[in-house]
Order: sequence, then structure tokens, then C-alpha cells
Amino acid sequence: MSCILTSIWLGLLIAFLLGLLLGWWIWGCCRKKKSTHVETRDVSTASLAPKAAPAPKATVLPAGIKLNDLKIVEGIGPKIAQILNDNGINSWVELADASPEKIKEFLTEAGPRFQMANPGSWPKQARMAADGEWEALKKWQDEHDHGRE
Repeated sequence: MSCILTSIWLGLLIAFLLGLLLGWWIWGCCRKKKSTHVETRDVSTASLAPKAAPAPKATVLPAGIKLNDLKIVEGIGPKIAQILNDNGINSWVELADASPEKIKEFLTEAGPRFQMANPGSWPKQARMAADGEWEALKKWQDEHDHGRE
């Protein structure tokens, strides 16, 4: 009986050590691939493809706000943000440069559920976000009802 228990514990110990070794090896391989991929991507995008949209000014984002999160614009929720993304509007700068009429077309094509949305002020709000004018954006949103001017 003692011999069986010893064999079981020995087997478990060997399995545990092999698991640690395998995990360490996989983690090391993935880590190397990520760093190589990032370096390659940086070089290729810098030399081959122009940037789709200029980056916003170097400002510190307020807590809880992600860079180019379209949902900070009053009137845009997750579903409308996805509609805009699907139509090539992925950043505050791109939204600021879009006309309200074009945005309305995207919403109309998405279905009747989104036709009630009023994108009239979205480019203006996005411009404030892109320019890092957080206090002005907050004040504007506080003064207007659901993003309507």
C-alpha cells in the first residue's frame, strides 16, 4: 500500500514539474513572438502605409476614457459606435471630419432603430475630444440635452 501511494505522489510531482516546464516554454515563445511582431509592425507601418487619421494632440486622457472611444460623445452608445466603426469612422478625428448628413446615412442604413439618433453635434464633440479640450467638452455636454444643440 505504501509503495502505491509513493508511486502516485511521485507521478503527480513529475506531472506538476512537466506542466511548469511546458508553461514556461510556451510563455517564453509567445513573449518573443509578441516583441518581434510589434517591432515588425512599427517598421512596416512607418515606412509603407500612411496613417489613416492623425493622432490627437499629446494630452493626458481623463480617468476612465480610452483613446478614440467614440462613446464619450453624447448620443453614441456601443451599437452606434460599432455602426460608425463598420463605416470607417474609428477615431475622434475621423468623426470630427465626418458630416452629420453622412453619419445620418449610416444610421439610416443600419435600420429603423437608429434613425431617431441625432448626429448633428457629434463632429463638434469629437473635435473637442481630439483636441484634448476635456473641460470644454464636459461643459458643452452639461449645457445641452442629450447632445442636441
